[in-house]
Amino acid sequence: MKGATRAALLSGLILPGLGQYYNHERLKGVVIMTVTVLLVGALGWRIFFLVYHTLWAPEILERFPFSLTPQLVERLHRQAYARNWWLLSLIVALWLFSIVDAYRMARKGEPTPAH
Repeated sequence: MKGATRAALLSGLILPGLGQYYNHERLKGVVIMTVTVLLVGALGWRIFFLVYHTLWAPEILERFPFSLTPQLVERLHRQAYARNWWLLSLIVALWLFSIVDAYRMARKGEPTPAH
């Protein structure tokens, strides 16, 4: 497997920034990994609070003990996407950038075949 392919796969399948780290761009790799982890953590935090506040809403607590109805799960799902689409977009954009950048930078460093 070529180095460029390996770098792209590391960033694409394991962790964004790992391909940059593999390419000896240590600082760039660590920055991308850190930002990715922070963005995913922020997304998880926001969804946790969305679920928490939805389940502790007065209309839900009146039915205690409650069950997660399909309608409630659908409402949570819609709200999670509606409120966090921008954060999901940032994560996807960073992930794609990491893959393309790792591949391109590894290609620059590979020797060209002799003709």
